[in-house]
Amino acid sequence: TVNGVDEEAISSASVKISDGDVIKTVGTTNSIGQVSFNISDLFSATSTTYTLKISKNEVVKEHYYCNYEKEFTVKKKLNISSILPANPKVNEGITLTVDADDYADYNGTYLAIEDTNNSSNSQYITLTDKTYYFTLDNPGTYKIRLSKSSEYWSDERTIVVEENPELKISFGDIVLGTENEFIVLDTYDAKVSGAKVTLMGENLSTYKTSDYDINLFDVFVLIDRIVIEG
Repeated sequence: TVNGVDEEAISSASVKISDGDVIKTVGTTNSIGQVSFNISDLFSATSTTYTLKISKNEVVKEHYYCNYEKEFTVKKKLNISSILPANPKVNEGITLTVDADDYADYNGTYLAIEDTNNSSNSQYITLTDKTYYFTLDNPGTYKIRLSKSSEYWSDERTIVVEENPELKISFGDIVLGTENEFIVLDTYDAKVSGAKVTLMGENLSTYKTSDYDINLFDVFVLIDRIVIEG
């Protein structure tokens, strides 16, 4: 979009783009000062710095428009599409997805996962796939940077890895021969899904994983220890 110093749109302005000595005409601006172009339609090498040239040969209030030039850089896309979960816990599986056009773009991409407080916890990987799975063993703030050659834009995200909440278990009186419910809670008394509960006692060593609770049927042994794991 081409505007004057008064922020008014300038129509019928000539727009050209140069790459060194090679100059290509884009066109003229419309009534709202706009002109559209695709750089790959003008030049074969798309990752470089170009010069935008704008001019208009018209007298306004006894003055000509000043010519305008500005450099801009075009590079290939290389973005972090997503990092899930957004708020991971220690040792929780994390999935990073790269938003790139094709295999040649993401293959060989350099991924840095840097602990901002302790560099020894950092990871450095060269990607061969657009999806990368990893875990982080320590809580803290991590900078995740994606980069390649000078032909590509780099990208950076920040994630905060938190400690796993302390788990506890809630249950009422254990009645032999009947269904008994065990509920796993976090430090805020919220139910925790996917926890492994191990019941240990004489002639008993078993576990079962469910969404929120563990139902124990027809237990006729003494339970002397309950272990829960995230």
